[in-house]
Amino acid sequence: MSERILKIVFVLSLLIVLSLTGVFTSLEISKKVDSNEVNFNKFSKAKIDEKAQLVSNLNIIEDISTSSEKVVETKIVIPEIKKKVEGPTILLLSDLELDTNIKQFEAAKKWPIASITKLITAKIALDDIPVEAEIIFSKKAIETEGSFIPFIEGEKYSRDDVLRALLMSSNNDAAVALSEYIGEELFISKMNVFIANIGLIDTHFDDVSGLSVRNVSTANDLKSIAREIYFNDPIIFEITRLGTTTIREINSGRELNILNINQFSKSLDFMGGKTGYILESGQNLLAVFIRNNRLILSIVLNTEDRFKETEKLLNYIK
Repeated sequence: MSERILKIVFVLSLLIVLSLTGVFTSLEISKKVDSNEVNFNKFSKAKIDEKAQLVSNLNIIEDISTSSEKVVETKIVIPEIKKKVEGPTILLLSDLELDTNIKQFEAAKKWPIASITKLITAKIALDDIPVEAEIIFSKKAIETEGSFIPFIEGEKYSRDDVLRALLMSSNNDAAVALSEYIGEELFISKMNVFIANIGLIDTHFDDVSGLSVRNVSTANDLKSIAREIYFNDPIIFEITRLGTTTIREINSGRELNILNINQFSKSLDFMGGKTGYILESGQNLLAVFIRNNRLILSIVLNTEDRFKETEKLLNYIK
């Protein structure tokens, strides 16, 4: 009888040990799960911070179950990032003389215009810098980002030679040098006054070269700017048609060959225009053509291939 009792006691003891072991194992597993959740949350936060600039409406939702164990599940809801659409984000095709649009898309949307800015820079230079002026290239001017013409600090060029470098090769050094003749801040102010005087409210300039992402406009406003400059200061568009030219430093006589970066400058029906590009803007192009005896303005902004997209747009001309 006592032997039977001993067996029962042994079995009960064994069950108690196994039960306690299970509790400790559960606690250890729980501890590990809590630790993994903390690590996951840290990882998730890092990923969220990494994507914060790309996804503006990122949400973190915590779903709490109704069970007694109250399990917390962290979910990251990220909207689908659409692929870049083919063709330009913004476009406008217009009869420049009749001021009638043929085709448009997002023409009222503000966008960084990059070096299309230089059309207005040239306009202010023509208005406020005398033709006989000598433009000096300062240290600041020649150190401007994104310039490839080898100007030298202290060199002097005629106003019109600097305008050719500005409009044909889209030279940023030239933009700064022109603005420094009357003072850069005053020059930028005059650019914005010009825009206000022709009644545009969706265009603003923060610098003279177009490097600033804050130089913005719309396709509609750019059409008005193109009309104003094309018909009142035609020399600007005429310069942008030149394929190549030579400019000469005043004191030394050193000559520099200037090439037009606009592929359409080789086309007989191209009447002028301006390219533009910074990382934030994509490839931009404002261009005027003669097609079927009509003066046609094409504007494409935020493209991957501005020349190809302009050709596509011109196919709408009958």
